[in-house]
Amino acid sequence: RAWLHAYRLRLFRERCAVLGGDKPHAELEPAQAAAIEAAAVRRKSIMDSENPRFVLRQHIAARAIERAEANEYVELARVQQLLQMPYEDQGHVMSEKYASLPPDWSHSIILT
Repeated sequence: RAWLHAYRLRLFRERCAVLGGDKPHAELEPAQAAAIEAAAVRRKSIMDSENPRFVLRQHIAARAIERAEANEYVELARVQQLLQMPYEDQGHVMSEKYASLPPDWSHSIILT
């Protein structure tokens, strides 16, 4: 995973820049620790505003369509709610159900 290595290197460089040197494992002064924490909070805020928590996946759409065809619209309403606020935290239950890895059975789904 080259991207993970590059991301860790970026975090290392950011921390070094905040500390003003190349020794990020040194004992930190309170001001340095606060600066590192502030940088982490800024980074998380930017990431949360740029990366949606919910992305419509084929298996989610297929399940909503199947249920709607059976005149059960609750699933469709949930998906619509998530799509209206994809950057918002919808709670653990919603994240577990809709933001986790796709199930094995979904790899053969083809939507037209």
